[in-house]
Amino acid sequence: MKKLFLISAIITLSCSSDDSSNNSSSGLFRELYQGTSWYNDDFGFYYAFSPSRLLTVKELGGDCIYWEEGEIDASEIDTDGCFYDVISHTVLEENQEKFSFKVDFSDGIAVGGLGNCYGGIETLSFQIISENSIEMNDGFDVYMLTKTNNDFNFNNCVNGTLVGYPYPW
Repeated sequence: MKKLFLISAIITLSCSSDDSSNNSSSGLFRELYQGTSWYNDDFGFYYAFSPSRLLTVKELGGDCIYWEEGEIDASEIDTDGCFYDVISHTVLEENQEKFSFKVDFSDGIAVGGLGNCYGGIETLSFQIISENSIEMNDGFDVYMLTKTNNDFNFNNCVNGTLVGYPYPW
C-alpha cells in the first residue's frame, strides 16, 4: 500500500506542471513577441521581432528589411551617400519588458571621394506599454506601435545594412 501511495505521489508531482521553461512569459522580448506584428501610424510600417533578427520592418505594399546583430564591412555599400568602413549592430538591453540596440558606424568617405562622412552611434529602444502597445524611442522622438492581427510574411526580406539602410529609422 505504501508503494502504491508513493507511486501515486510521484505521478501526481510529475504531472503537475510548474515548469517555467515552457512558460512563454519567461523568455526575452524578441522571443516573447515573435510571430506578432506591430503597426505604426506615423510611418505606415509594420514591425516584427524574432530571436534571430534585431528587427524586421515592412512597408505595406513595399519593401521588407531586417537588421541582425553583428559587424559588417560596409566600405563598398552606399549608405545615404557615404561609404562607412564598419557598421555594427549590438543589443544593449533585452528582458521581458524592454529591448534596445545600437547601430555604430565608423567614419567614412562621401560617394565620389568628395569629403568625409562622420560616424556615430544611434540607438533604438522598445518598451512594452500594454498587451497591445509598444513604445518605440529613436533617441529623438517616441512613437507608438499597435499590435495587429495582420499575418505578414516577414521571411522574404533583405538585410537593411547590405542594401544601404544601416538603421531602421
